[in-house]
Amino acid sequence: MRAFRIHPVSVLIAASLITAVLTTGCRQSTPPSSAATPSASTSPIVDTAAWQSAVDAFIAGYLTHYPTFAANAGKHEFDGKLPDWSAAGLAENARWLHAQRGAIAAFTDDRLDAGTRFQRDYVLSVIDGQLFWLEDSGFAYNNPGFYSGDLSPSMYLTRPYAPLPQRMAAFTTYLEALPKAIGQMRGNFRTPLPASYIDLGVNTFGGYATFFRNDVPAIFAQVDDEALQSRMKTALDAAIQATQGSADWFAAQKPQATQDFAFGADKFAKMLLATERVGLSLDELKAMGEADLARNLAALQAACGQYAAGMT
Repeated sequence: MRAFRIHPVSVLIAASLITAVLTTGCRQSTPPSSAATPSASTSPIVDTAAWQSAVDAFIAGYLTHYPTFAANAGKHEFDGKLPDWSAAGLAENARWLHAQRGAIAAFTDDRLDAGTRFQRDYVLSVIDGQLFWLEDSGFAYNNPGFYSGDLSPSMYLTRPYAPLPQRMAAFTTYLEALPKAIGQMRGNFRTPLPASYIDLGVNTFGGYATFFRNDVPAIFAQVDDEALQSRMKTALDAAIQATQGSADWFAAQKPQATQDFAFGADKFAKMLLATERVGLSLDELKAMGEADLARNLAALQAACGQYAAGMT
């Protein structure tokens, strides 16, 4: 799925997004040789400067609206920052995505060549996926998985992109931002919550609390900076309280838990189109999946017949 970052919105889609746009979207088209140039009546006039400006604006805005993705992509000026998950922050993300969709879609086929049309369609697909998770899925209001991918601090702890003291400082900034972000998340939830999402919240935030309490101090123990160690200790204590408090809050929701987690056919079909660009009907997809399952079972039975002949 995404981005809600099972990700995401949630994240997958995001990593390939900037990679594709940075590696292809920022490239200017190479004019064909004169021998291969189509006639003026069929060849589009590529508005290269305007398209490049739109690409640059999209990348800059995306990094700002999704700072944890930006840091993970190597833009370390965003280290330690977490998204604005307040009601106003989510609304601003949606507004920006819709505005970007309009700006990118305005580049009609007659303004682009084949390469930039692909780039346009790719960016539109990413925007549509993010909008689905943000506006249509309902996950911002009932599923901790919408947030948990952005909460992961693993890049600071496991990726040696900088000396350990620098990563410790970035991690401490992350810890200092964590209680506010968790509070914003909790403020968005509309109870009662589905039981499976409650369990996800208990396990996720209880796991964070245990990890922060038992494992993190040793990771940075060798850093000889008394002020930074003190700052991290204060931030770590607050983060443990915030994460354990959230685990306890989710656990307290269990008596009122529902089983209201299913998308339903219409929303599931919308998800497939928005996030995967799959426009087939669910009946077609089901038939294709069952046919593929039958082929694989037949192949498995044939292999077992040779490997373990006569056995069940």
